[in-house]
Amino acid sequence: MRRSLLLSIALTLTVASPALAKEAKFFLSPSGNISCQMSYGGVRGANAFCQSQQKPRSVTLSKQGTLEVCHGTKCLGDPPEDAFVLGYGKSVTVGNFTCTSKKTGMRCSVSPSGHGFELSHDALDRF
Repeated sequence: MRRSLLLSIALTLTVASPALAKEAKFFLSPSGNISCQMSYGGVRGANAFCQSQQKPRSVTLSKQGTLEVCHGTKCLGDPPEDAFVLGYGKSVTVGNFTCTSKKTGMRCSVSPSGHGFELSHDALDRF
């Protein structure tokens, strides 16, 4: 009984440890048209995901540099209430993913491949 209690406590501490936590960030463009989620592990996996409300579409960038694109309102979801606004010219990095807010759209890439996308209200450019 005591051994199983100690094991249970040890597992709880291991799972709750911040050092082992997987990172995720949620943010919006200053215009509010684009919302993004970047994650590196955990339930959400490792990817950068952005969606555009105008001309509805979403794009997901994998850690291997591949893109998955979805068109239409079926591709959209609501960002969490605690998503922050990423100011123009500012960047955020999670794991190997970096997104930069630009006046022309949101630009996200993954290293070391450098592959990624730029999503705006008008277009989706892949690189």
